[in-house]
Amino acid sequence: MESLKNKDDKDAKLEKLEKLFDSQIKTLEERVGPGGVLRELRTYKRDVCLKASQMSIPEGHIPFIPVVLQYSILDFLMPMVWNGNKKGKTNWIRKEDIQNIVFDSYEDKRPYVCHPYYIFDVEDGKALRGQSPSIAEYVIAQNQRSPLTVTEIISLCIHSDVLSRHFVYAIGSNCGRWYIIPEIHLGENGVPILGSVHSDFSCDNWGSPSCGSRISLEFWPKFGHPLI
Repeated sequence: MESLKNKDDKDAKLEKLEKLFDSQIKTLEERVGPGGVLRELRTYKRDVCLKASQMSIPEGHIPFIPVVLQYSILDFLMPMVWNGNKKGKTNWIRKEDIQNIVFDSYEDKRPYVCHPYYIFDVEDGKALRGQSPSIAEYVIAQNQRSPLTVTEIISLCIHSDVLSRHFVYAIGSNCGRWYIIPEIHLGENGVPILGSVHSDFSCDNWGSPSCGSRISLEFWPKFGHPLI
């Protein structure tokens, strides 16, 4: 029989996750406005929070982040990345060149191209600060985690203040050539910039974020039990 203390701890954890979910929806409303996608996300609040509550997520990791829009509209996504009153922009990256190589091993990648999804257990890149994308890719794989795509690092920057601490690589994607990696940094006057670097580039102020898992909303019923 579950003890009262354990139940209270689970309830408190779930309440904290629900507040995180609500704050992320509020952020999206502020930056993109209300719409059908946000209404759809709200129907999964219980599922997403219960799923995260059952995971063992290390201290300092973000339990989950929504990935709502895809790389085909980078010019629309980047202005949703704010640094104070400065809005992000894209610099010398063509959407046609982006390849999300992290999905190459997926049997069916369509749910992560055509539908909103969530990334869980997100490490913001602090653990791999100073490591080149080439080295970070190996370390992330050894830890049985997945590097983030360009859309996912944009989502990370929308829903956290990571850029105030360090900049981020998207080593789950490339820019048409395997060694050209998308990244986000703060440019002149603190404007968030989506650019690219060579995979062997390293700097103390850049890191490579990763996640523990991804789940597309297509895999969840709108009503009923969460996917375990």
